[in-house]
Amino acid sequence: MMFIGMEAILRVPFIIIFILSSGFSLLQSQSLRIVPTFHCLGIYWQAPMGGENIKCHVNYRKIGQAKWQTAQDLWYDDRQISGRPREYRGSIVHLSPGTDYEIKLWLDETAKTEITATTSTWSEQFPINKSIFVSSTNQTFSLLESGSSHGYVLYTAAPNTTCLDVENKQDFCIYIPEGTHHVIIRGLSLRGAARHAIRLSDHCHDIVIEECDISQWGNADASGFGINLHAAISAPFRADHIERLIIQNNDIHHPRADANSWGEPRPNPGGDPYHPQGPYGMVLYDTRGNHVIRYNRFFTDVEHYFCDILGAGSNISFFGFPNKDSDIYGNSFERCWDDAIESEGANENVRIWDNIFDHIYHPIGAVVTSVGPMYIWRNITTQSRKFGHITTSDDYGRGEFIKCGGTWQDGTWYGDGRMYVYHNTILQPLATGFGQFFLGCEGAFVAEGKSLYNMVSRNNILTNYKMTKYTIRDNPEEGQCDRNDFDYDLYTGRIKETCPQVIYEKNGLKLASNDDIIYNGLDPAGPYALMPCTPGHDAGILLANFNDDYNGLAPDMGAIESTMDSLQCMDNGQITPQAVKLFQNSPNPFNGQTRILFFLHNQGYAEISIVDAAGRQVRSLVNRQCQQGYTAVVWDGRNQGDVPVASGVYFCRLSAHGYNCTQKLLLIR
Repeated sequence: MMFIGMEAILRVPFIIIFILSSGFSLLQSQSLRIVPTFHCLGIYWQAPMGGENIKCHVNYRKIGQAKWQTAQDLWYDDRQISGRPREYRGSIVHLSPGTDYEIKLWLDETAKTEITATTSTWSEQFPINKSIFVSSTNQTFSLLESGSSHGYVLYTAAPNTTCLDVENKQDFCIYIPEGTHHVIIRGLSLRGAARHAIRLSDHCHDIVIEECDISQWGNADASGFGINLHAAISAPFRADHIERLIIQNNDIHHPRADANSWGEPRPNPGGDPYHPQGPYGMVLYDTRGNHVIRYNRFFTDVEHYFCDILGAGSNISFFGFPNKDSDIYGNSFERCWDDAIESEGANENVRIWDNIFDHIYHPIGAVVTSVGPMYIWRNITTQSRKFGHITTSDDYGRGEFIKCGGTWQDGTWYGDGRMYVYHNTILQPLATGFGQFFLGCEGAFVAEGKSLYNMVSRNNILTNYKMTKYTIRDNPEEGQCDRNDFDYDLYTGRIKETCPQVIYEKNGLKLASNDDIIYNGLDPAGPYALMPCTPGHDAGILLANFNDDYNGLAPDMGAIESTMDSLQCMDNGQITPQAVKLFQNSPNPFNGQTRILFFLHNQGYAEISIVDAAGRQVRSLVNRQCQQGYTAVVWDGRNQGDVPVASGVYFCRLSAHGYNCTQKLLLIR
């Protein structure tokens, strides 16, 4: 396929509306707008006969294919907010890059309004018109040449170049002047910026930053904590003409300074002294959007936390970050005291998927989602932390998986944009060392001090580190009940149903313990795929365009679709692997708690004990009748007298149905 400039393919090649009723009419229309990225299409349609109660169905296919595929219905927004028209909005996802597609939209009403169009996703092959080689230097390097849609200017490392290290003597490593466009920054090592490693200016567009290693940017203030908003990649405040940034395959890590946690106050005139401030990975304000941030690694150590990793400001607005028509996927985020992805503001066809979060307070901030729709699917979050000054207890604050909810500001309501949340997994890592509580999030969708409306959740694994905490709490204003649709999720913890007539998760699966969720660490799909024949496996519902390629009887709940279906462990309705199996504990080695999983072919009496290297019993974990199938138990590294045992090698023994199994455990204090 010939390369097409990203700005050029925003124009739909042809648009035809068919209105079928008693007669036939062929009309030309400019009411349809399609905004592509590599894997998605954002769709905007001002249908003449549209309305809140009229569904807009979506079909798509590659040009040349006969069979139509089904995508999710578009959402109709009747509000006309901030100059936007009444229209259907939504996205088609999981498309192939650089591919021509035919799109068909049709309304579920008597007149049978139908519209078809062709468009293309972005190509991943960028034509290069000129290469400029950047040598090692301790001075700021400015990009002085731009390319075009027919050929980019590539800035890349000269042979034998090691690093652009400005040694904390220059504000920036790379400066991108106003109006720069169609450039690629590739394979540079950027270090030592006093403020921002890469500084964008306004009116920049079609900028690619890829395969770079960025570290040691920013500085601390008199408090010893990092100066707020110093970022690896930064744009000026409200540079509202920036569009189409592609940030991919970079390592962005170890800022020079440390953000304060929620338990470490610092001077903040006019603001909350406890609110984290400090270094960011990327800062954008109110740009025109259409950005892609993918396949990056954001990481650091315990002494150099991020504040937020992606984000900026104008959170309570109709713009914000990333604003619109943007994708954030395939990234790993580690160690920040506030939001890993601060996707707040409009969230107009913003899509976030396939990311993993660890040691994060809020994995995703989605306040206020004022425009929508926003899509969040197949993300995984592990440990959640709020306080950096507490190191001797695991009963510290946790964050919610998605910080959400709308609010009033200066007499204007910001909120109500549709949010779709599908197939995410909230893990609950076991406590280490001194702990007794799980280390994952406290809550999934919690509107803290705000009111959440217009969210749809399906097929998620929503766990809570304490069963007494709220996992879902939408906090509606008086008279605003029944405006969310939480259902078909697997969850632990509580649901706050403020309105007595509203029942959430009518078809959801509530579990009494996080230990009832059994993951299969040996599944080729990934360690967080569900074990066959356990809660949530083959138990999801079909979501067009989001889980079409499921295995087995039905989609699995959670972020990972197992490669194994329930038929592999069933025979005439009975589980039929080997009669008894003891799995390797996880984690192993461990220094606090470890989870032990075992399987019984049939219900029966089972004994599990921990013994030392001399064969002496240390702890009895199970001595009772056990159910058929998989069961998990936890050993906390203590003996029968509840005294912590010494570091060393221990053995877990399972006896059931005349079988004996053993696994070796390594405890490290």
